[in-house]
Amino acid sequence: MTYDPDLARGRRERDAEPHPFWRGVGIAMMILIPIISFIVSDLFIQWMKFEKGFRIPDPLAKWDWDIPGYGYVNDALAVVLFSLIVMMIVFAILTIINAIAYRATSNKNLMVFESEPGRYKRKRKLVKPTYEKPKRK
Repeated sequence: MTYDPDLARGRRERDAEPHPFWRGVGIAMMILIPIISFIVSDLFIQWMKFEKGFRIPDPLAKWDWDIPGYGYVNDALAVVLFSLIVMMIVFAILTIINAIAYRATSNKNLMVFESEPGRYKRKRKLVKPTYEKPKRK
């Protein structure tokens, strides 16, 4: 059996992984954000059509779906395309929030892609240059 400094300090391999609660939050976000964006985009397109007189282009107004548990969706292709745009915006906002939170809680002395000082640096040995003595005439 060999000596493991991480075990001696009380660290476990599991400490490097995210907490199961945050895994659950991530899974819930991956499932809920597309569903919510689909519902929001359907309601927004229907509101734009009937309240504002917005006309959807003919290639996007092809299909109508009857989704069990939700109901009838008019112009399903337009709803799907708009929900993709909404998902990208929501994921971009969450990514920016995550980057700000990560930056706020990380080590302030390091830049984004720097390693900890002295951790991965090789020590170089300096070699004294040898100079030839100038020849006198």
